[in-house]
Amino acid sequence: MSVDSALLSILRPLLSQITRRVLRPELGSQAADSVWTEANREYRSVSKIVSREKTIGARVMVRLAAFTVALFRTLKARNIPADRAQELTREITWRTYRRLAWLPWKATRVVSDDPRVRAKTAMDLFMRFPYSKPGYEMEYVDAGDEVVAFDVYRCPVAEHFAREGLSGLCTASFCDLDFSLAAEWGLDLHRPLTISRGNDHCDFRFCLPAQSTRGKTQAAQQGAAADGATRRS
Repeated sequence: MSVDSALLSILRPLLSQITRRVLRPELGSQAADSVWTEANREYRSVSKIVSREKTIGARVMVRLAAFTVALFRTLKARNIPADRAQELTREITWRTYRRLAWLPWKATRVVSDDPRVRAKTAMDLFMRFPYSKPGYEMEYVDAGDEVVAFDVYRCPVAEHFAREGLSGLCTASFCDLDFSLAAEWGLDLHRPLTISRGNDHCDFRFCLPAQSTRGKTQAAQQGAAADGATRRS
């Protein structure tokens, strides 16, 4: 068993618990259990795609993306409308994402009580795993002392969803979770550009809510300038 496969196996009990907990009120216990089983069966067919990634972190993230696609399609196969299937999938990924981000965020309190410092520390950790190079291409940018800013130029998760023709699901079930997470961190996130929406990169800008209006203006200006420019080699 590969390392990334082993890591996902460790996460499987959490995924199972959250999936069933979200689906049971709407589908019933038996149907929720069946959806979990069927989604796992479809997920196991993507191992060759996952193995193309060069880093363990990227492979783990693509495995999670592949499971998300499998879950969404399993729900649709049960005649659940696409919009509702996406909402249910998004709730499952959000609860999972929230749990996975909890420990690193708590650990940052050792460094500072300032949410911006903590966000920068958390991103330093995440850029080591799972968002390390060359699986991901991301770098900090200077947006002033009051803003934690970085750009993402390659996201294997967005690429996987695009191959499956489900970029909209990527936006809903992965990318837009960052806004909810930022709110829990006591920050506002401004991201005018997003790869899953067709842009060539994502521009993350975290700031305190009191700086929100100024942050939006600055991020929009930077986004407009960046949207028409190409990345420097």
